[in-house]
Amino acid sequence: MYRKKRGSSMTTLIKNVSILTMDDEDRVLKHGWILLDGTKIAALGEGEPVLDNGTSVLGEGEPVLDNGTSVLDEGEPFSDGASALGDGEPSHCDGASALRNGASTLRDSVTPLDADTVLDGEGGIVLPGFVNTHCHVSMVPFRSMGDDCPDRLRRFLFPLELEAMTPELVYWGALYGMAEMLLSGTTTFLDMYYFEDRVAEACEKAGLRGYLGETLIGQKTCDSPDEPYGGFEYQKRFFEEYGG
Repeated sequence: MYRKKRGSSMTTLIKNVSILTMDDEDRVLKHGWILLDGTKIAALGEGEPVLDNGTSVLGEGEPVLDNGTSVLDEGEPFSDGASALGDGEPSHCDGASALRNGASTLRDSVTPLDADTVLDGEGGIVLPGFVNTHCHVSMVPFRSMGDDCPDRLRRFLFPLELEAMTPELVYWGALYGMAEMLLSGTTTFLDMYYFEDRVAEACEKAGLRGYLGETLIGQKTCDSPDEPYGGFEYQKRFFEEYGG
């Protein structure tokens, strides 16, 4: 890894990787590189980003491919990342051209040679993050408990949650589970549990995208110990704070 000795890191160049795109042709860019401006894709291409004189991308001048062609004319980076790997001219989130004096960027002065951090992917794969479509991430503390109990959900887990689950445990259990998801390449998840506002806090801390819903059930629960279906009121407060 190379890191420039200057201010806080804003841009990252990942090189020597295969890039699996999500464009209409499902292209695979072998021996590719990708430039991140913060958390957004700014540019990408194939080959080692080098200068037209063959020197390292960390020098001066316009980055080009090994064959001398520009590395700044592939991909269609948008700031939301939705179509960042398509064909055509790189654009800003408003669709305006991102080409500025030959630089394919989200900001006028960002090119591969300006990267604050350069990572060698060592032949690895860069691909869109995985999506976990069903989980109760805060149940990590109960993992493997009562596995041999018949009707485990009703006879073991429901009573345990009612007695032991707290907002604090939901938060730390969620944070632990999110760390595991990140290690597997999962960046988005759908979750249903209790105290989902604390799960939302953990999402903000970990940097994951979460689609969260409060449990509604016809029995007393840890976040509504006095009456069934208390999750309606909890969900209302949760939506007012995090909805949209």
